[in-house]
Amino acid sequence: MAQKELMIAIEAPEEETAPGFSAEVEEAEAADKEMYAEVSPKGRFSSKSLNPLVKASNMLLPAFGQEATYPEFDTGVYETWPEDFVRIFSMFSAASRDAATEDVISPELVVDFENATSDNDVQMLAGKVQALSKSKPFKTWLKAPKEITEPEPVEGKDEPEGKEMSEDEIDNLFMNRL
Repeated sequence: MAQKELMIAIEAPEEETAPGFSAEVEEAEAADKEMYAEVSPKGRFSSKSLNPLVKASNMLLPAFGQEATYPEFDTGVYETWPEDFVRIFSMFSAASRDAATEDVISPELVVDFENATSDNDVQMLAGKVQALSKSKPFKTWLKAPKEITEPEPVEGKDEPEGKEMSEDEIDNLFMNRL
């Protein structure tokens, strides 16, 4: 008796998203890009000054659990920074600001990049980032678990307990957490 082979074609289901959700995601991504474009330094930055900043950044990225693979800039002059570079510096800025607040590092090492307008500013940033990459207290602080504190309830807001949230309120809550 001959055996028959049975072949079943299995198609991967199309990506399913909640109705209207993809538009909300696109809107959130657009707002995110706009925010990073707003904080991107604006000025005249040569690749000659940006590349030492890239090298310093690649030295610090592993402390944040990321690969040190940010590419160098091509030759030329840049008027703004790429979004992904701004994201990296937003991370560096927030962490260095928090570390300085907790007296882990000197306030002079806080990475404030938004007001950079020249190659000289970029060189100063490269020095700060490189110093942070060599700071053992900063790297130890980054690795330490952070205690998350719940915000204190605001006095005067009397909301009924046990109130169920509507679908729109739940969607807004999740979108705000993205």
